[in-house]
Amino acid sequence: MVVPVGDRPELRNYIFYNPKAVRQFEDTKNKIPEFDAEELTLVELAQEYADEDKARALLESLLWPNGPICPRCHFDEVYKITPRPDSKSPNRKGVYKCAACRQYFTVTVGTILEDSHLPISRWLMAFFILCASKKSVSAHQLHRLLGSTYKTVWFMAHRIRYSMGPTMPLGKLAGSNENALKSKRLSLRGVKFEDAVRAFMQTPPLTSKKVKKQQKKN
Repeated sequence: MVVPVGDRPELRNYIFYNPKAVRQFEDTKNKIPEFDAEELTLVELAQEYADEDKARALLESLLWPNGPICPRCHFDEVYKITPRPDSKSPNRKGVYKCAACRQYFTVTVGTILEDSHLPISRWLMAFFILCASKKSVSAHQLHRLLGSTYKTVWFMAHRIRYSMGPTMPLGKLAGSNENALKSKRLSLRGVKFEDAVRAFMQTPPLTSKKVKKQQKKN
């Protein structure tokens, strides 16, 4: 039998009634890890969130403080897909399915990290360094501090610089201007770590046309 979930009029589509699915809706809204950015240090961040599952959970708590939201239709009723260890092709962790549009998504879908294969923990450490540094930071400095190759850090710096444009959420938060896109150094001094990460994740993904245009400017 097909029934509307919770008798909510704003639900555009119906789903098959499943008690487990309803419980999953409630669980995704209540399981938010505790996080205190004021007491966090770079060493603690590296130790506590080096694990990709913990880093993803932290990113979800910053981007979805009230529970997961579909990035496509912005509906807040979702399934949490749990991978089965005995499956021949198990689903990757952190996957959700929207009850309205029936599409699968993760916390990075629809954000500037959608096409990034770098660990989330690496991005978190980069933003912590930028927010904690009193002076602007170059890609070479991030390369030495993160222990990553310069090519990897250049990829990260390119997207951070793009997100700091004057029309982007992070650029508005940091008070950036057009010079931020031309500068080879990055600075988020005075911006809180959690606010910087949240604003960065609100930046839309870079398309191939935007990437080529940005590369020509640099």
